[in-house]
Amino acid sequence: MIDMIAQRLDDDAILTHLRERTELFRGFDDRELRRLLPATRRELGVNHVLWKRSVPQQHDDQLALIWSGILCVESDEPLRNGQRTGRLYRLARAGELLGITTCVGRGKHAVRVAAHRGPATLVMFNGDRVRRLAKDRPELFERALQHATRLIAHLNQVLDAERLGVRKQLEVMLPMLATRDDRGRRVVDMTREELCDVLGTGSKGEITRALKELEDHRVLSRERRIGTNVLIVLTKPSAP
Repeated sequence: MIDMIAQRLDDDAILTHLRERTELFRGFDDRELRRLLPATRRELGVNHVLWKRSVPQQHDDQLALIWSGILCVESDEPLRNGQRTGRLYRLARAGELLGITTCVGRGKHAVRVAAHRGPATLVMFNGDRVRRLAKDRPELFERALQHATRLIAHLNQVLDAERLGVRKQLEVMLPMLATRDDRGRRVVDMTREELCDVLGTGSKGEITRALKELEDHRVLSRERRIGTNVLIVLTKPSAP
């Protein structure tokens, strides 16, 4: 099932979501939010890039609402032997806003943002319109800075985990990678090779040992699948 806000994508549905479901625009009325319109719809195919630090694009100065799909936010590193080498920072899901620092001013994106393992639909708001609204509602600046502070704290957590080894990295990254299955469980359906790519380090053997340790501590359980995938079912948000 595609992760999405709603089947309908029109101005009223967009404004309702901004007002009721996002911290950035909480408490704003429709008259204020309509100043952000018209918005544009952008479709991304699998692995198609929305933003990339090394390649500034026309739509860089925009605020993006993920309407459906999942996007990966990772460091923008050069290719090595034809493969991406960027470190995954987080996954952004339907309903989230990306590019919130647009409220503060123009600037290049410091990360690579692309559709993750499936197509994605985004609603894009012009940066100048966002900043004009922020001038009249200065709490937008404060909320944008609070958001940036939380992202920096999360990045520090990812980097700290990297220094502490594969098990700690998995503790931090698996909840980020999890989606809900049809039974409501938080699951990660990936191969060991894919987990190595996500962590940017480790071997399949190290991944296997770390998963077993987390399973022994009842942080997760594993279900064997046909082929190379292992379905990881999270039972706790983090290890004890």
